[in-house]
Amino acid sequence: MNKKRAIKGGVLLLLILILTAYHLVFGYIKPIKLTHQITVLQRTSVLSQIGANVVVYSSDSASMVVDTQLKPLASSTLAKINTLTDQPLSAVVITHWHPDHSGGISVFSEITEVIAHENVAAILSKPQRGFGLSKPGSIHEFETRTTDSLPTRSFKDKLILKLGSDEISLVHFPKAHTNGDAVVYFKTDKVVAIGDLVWPGSFPFVDVHNGGTAAGLEAALQTLIASTNLKYQFVPGHGNTLNYQEIEQYLNMVRSTRQWVTGLQDQGQSLEQIMAAGLPPQYSQWSSALVPTHQWIKMIYRSRGLSN
Repeated sequence: MNKKRAIKGGVLLLLILILTAYHLVFGYIKPIKLTHQITVLQRTSVLSQIGANVVVYSSDSASMVVDTQLKPLASSTLAKINTLTDQPLSAVVITHWHPDHSGGISVFSEITEVIAHENVAAILSKPQRGFGLSKPGSIHEFETRTTDSLPTRSFKDKLILKLGSDEISLVHFPKAHTNGDAVVYFKTDKVVAIGDLVWPGSFPFVDVHNGGTAAGLEAALQTLIASTNLKYQFVPGHGNTLNYQEIEQYLNMVRSTRQWVTGLQDQGQSLEQIMAAGLPPQYSQWSSALVPTHQWIKMIYRSRGLSN
């Protein structure tokens, strides 16, 4: 009897350990209701957020999604979406090519069209090198995507989706975080899905290998400010929703630090000299594990001229 109890206890302990390990690695989905029609899904563990935010639009007559999460998490993300709406998905929009945003395309393309800027398909259709996607200075090699993992529809500058009585605008912001960034405006709800144009609490990540530039990112943030107002909420690819003033603050940081680095560059200082000197101390709060100060300086320096 004691032996049976010990076995049952051991099995129960093992299951607890497996479930604990699963939640540490894959986390759980946290739905955040922004408006009557907009919900943000965050994959969160006790350690950190996992992958990218997923934005779900659901009205009485239509639904759509922004971004697909990492591939291993796409199916559970779709299952969660199905609990939020009884409307079939009209479309999925991809904000850019990085795998935490586009990795689950093959799961979603089985049930609806997947829309992205034309440069996303071009990037995914060939082997790619990705800089800093897991830690500063890292380089990752990506194989060519299979056909079912590519967007099924593309656009060039702007695309308007009509879902029920709402018009949802997809706008390309060139040479910013990447060269295939799409920003999604839900004008009725005053919500904008901005992908990785902003990393809350951190210097930006500019994918120089795939057309990203610091100058283009600054221009994108200026456009965001000009095309919205104080009533808008901004959903970044990672972290919590931002307000209009926080986007203004981020733009000011990007503008000031870019001017600082390019000014020293114009004086003839090398990248190594500028990185050794760093930025003025008032910007130290923006240095993060993903993009420390020297990496942001390097992105500004190396992307200069690529935005022309």
